[in-house]
Amino acid sequence: MPKFVPLIKEFIMIIRNKIGQSLEIIRELDKTFCEAQDKEILPLSFFSSSFDIINRLRAGIFEIETCQLQMMQDQVRRDREKIEEVNEANEIDEVGEIDEVEEEEEIEEVAETDEIDEIDEVEEEDEVEEEDEIEEVEEEDEIEEEEVEEEEYEIDEIDDEYELAEDEEDYEANEVAAPIEKTVQLNLQATEEKKSPSVNVLADKISRKIVADFGKSLSLNDRFMFQRDLFHRNANEMNNAFEQINTFRSLDEAMDFLNSKCDIPWDSDSGIAFKELLEKRFI
Repeated sequence: MPKFVPLIKEFIMIIRNKIGQSLEIIRELDKTFCEAQDKEILPLSFFSSSFDIINRLRAGIFEIETCQLQMMQDQVRRDREKIEEVNEANEIDEVGEIDEVEEEEEIEEVAETDEIDEIDEVEEEDEVEEEDEIEEVEEEDEIEEEEVEEEEYEIDEIDDEYELAEDEEDYEANEVAAPIEKTVQLNLQATEEKKSPSVNVLADKISRKIVADFGKSLSLNDRFMFQRDLFHRNANEMNNAFEQINTFRSLDEAMDFLNSKCDIPWDSDSGIAFKELLEKRFI
């Protein structure tokens, strides 16, 4: 048996082992993809582990290719040694046969060089692909971060809208309750006036004198309603008007001022309520 036969078997065993290892890596990759198949959102660990498995598979394939190339190189070297031994034993004197052997050797060397060049090209392509994959993953991460920031901003807007809706609901509830409270107070006042009209008139005059500030005599609901419906939602405009009203001694003076300086819709429900409060103040 030739001495290079055990070496060939050794290379074959190495290649088979490498192929077996590659198959195990492929199974691992298949398991990873199967586990991620039913998930709605893939974790970042999936990408890192997948790239790690793919890199190990690529390294294994490269080792198989390198081993195969080394085996071919050894085979060529052994063929050369065999040819040299045959040439020495037979003492070939024919120049033509030697030329043919040399041509074969040159062809084999060219083939080896071409294979090495192809390996280098494959390695360069793999490096370019890896860089492209890394850039794509980084871009996806940036997009995910932007989406998260947009979702947080939308949540903040929803919270603000929810708080505004709660404030409006509280105001509407107070608006509903206020007329009922006023009706009860008016009924009680009417009953008391029937019993002692002179005392009620005196008490009403005293209360008006005690509350000299017209703005402070209003309830919170009335102030909110008047600011919204009569003073264009402007608190400063309403407060300035109330301060001027405090300086007037008659209803006519107050009405002249409001008609000239403030665009108040007296025909609206809020305007009618506001005028009634003014009339009570100056009676």
